[in-house]
Amino acid sequence: MNKAFVFRIYPNGEQDVLMNGTFGCCRFVWNRMLTDRKIWYLITHDSVQITPAQYKNRWPWL
Repeated sequence: MNKAFVFRIYPNGEQDVLMNGTFGCCRFVWNRMLTDRKIWYLITHDSVQITPAQYKNRWPWL
């Protein structure tokens, strides 16, 4: 038997800004990592290990 819980949140203005910034950073890092992996594979035909921490030097706002 599967159970599901539904929650609804009502963030205030400060929390809304923080969540939007966090989700935006996550989306940016995910897309950047995916692009870098695709480019690396096209060039070398091999896999590469990329971590989100590698992007903090280039984009300090992460």
